Amino acid sequence: MSGLTREYEALLLVDPSANEETLSKAEKQFTEAAGRAGGSVQAVNRLGKRPLAYKIGKASEAQMIQVLLELAPDQVAGLRRTVVASGALLRLGLGLAGKVSAETSTGVNDGESE
Repeated sequence: MSGLTREYEALLLVDPSANEETLSKAEKQFTEAAGRAGGSVQAVNRLGKRPLAYKIGKASEAQMIQVLLELAPDQVAGLRRTVVASGALLRLGLGLAGKVSAETSTGVNDGESE
């Protein structure tokens, strides 16, 4: 891993019926995965339940968690694969801070988007 890190923003979309325990678990899984990838979490913001622009499965809304983190660019794809493989999210958006791109929980778009 290189010494260079960049600021990234992740948007975790969790089932709209998720309770506090499920939200905490999803948040913890993501922040731990980021730490294992050599990243550092700067902030976590729970945005609550929000309507989606289009349905994901049968869901028309989702609980959203925003995570700001610093991570080496060469670790982004691995973090995505780890989080998507856990199956805890409806969707994951991960990109440079201010430029979040969505990807499905099935692992579509495993390449780093910058």
